[in-house]
This record gives sequence, structure tokens and C-alpha cells, in this order.
Amino acid sequence: MEQLIRAEKLLDDSGADGLRILTMHHHLTPFPGLVTVSTVRDCGNVIRFAFKNGIDMVLGGHKHIPRADHIIGSNEGRKAELGIVHAGTMSNLSRFVNPSFNFIEISDKKIEVTLNEFDYDKNKFKEKSMAKYKRIKNKNLELDYMRDMLLEYFL
Repeated sequence: MEQLIRAEKLLDDSGADGLRILTMHHHLTPFPGLVTVSTVRDCGNVIRFAFKNGIDMVLGGHKHIPRADHIIGSNEGRKAELGIVHAGTMSNLSRFVNPSFNFIEISDKKIEVTLNEFDYDKNKFKEKSMAKYKRIKNKNLELDYMRDMLLEYFL
């Protein structure tokens, strides 16, 4: 909790209202069949923190398995959404998943995450859309997002 309180103060002090990305080593959502201590114990508190502080996306990757999650909740009576993107590993075959990396493209109107996974048969990386968000600013300059996300396990 102390880390979340400190992070909230840093975010408040920054005064920034642009894109907010939270990075962490462990996962906020469990992996089916691979539930271990790699999932953050107080993940509910972290997700509430993300909603409250306008976090757009969480990046993590302890399991080295690429995956995208979409969480819908509320903050002060308004709909809140959070994209969670897990990275694979570039270095070698891990848990029967080919080496991969994510490419994240950000513009004023959208965030798009592309998975680049190594294809051993063709000896090159192939691209696969992993997640797409539409970014919309409302009239009073608070950030409000409508997001469409492809939910898929990349196993």
C-alpha cells in the first residue's frame, strides 16, 4: 500500500493529464493453469489505483507469455477501463511459446499493440494484432476512453 500511496502523490504532483502507463514485473491478472506467486497479491488495490489515477495501460511480463487483458470498472460513478499487456521473451523458447516482443504505437486517437512472434519455419518474426484502443478526450479535458480490445491468449 505504501508504494501505491507514494505513486499517487507523484502522479498528483506531476500535474500531467496525458497518457499514463504503469509498468511492473509481476502480473495483475492470473494466467489460467499457471497461477503462482507471480500474480500481484493485492492486485485489486492496484487496479483500483489505476482506475482512480487515470492509468491507461499496464505493462508486465513475469511469465514471458504474451497476452492482453481488458478490465472494466468504475471510478467515482464513471466507467473506467484498463488495458493490461503482458510481454513474451525475445531471447529463447519459453514455456513452449516462441520468442516475441510487443510493438506499441500511440497517437492522439488510438493505442495499438502488435505482437511480433518468431516463426521458426520461416526464420522471421510475424506480426499479429494484440490490442487496439480508441482514445477520446471529452469536452472538459478530463481523459475519457472508449476502448475496443481483442481478448486473446497468445499460447
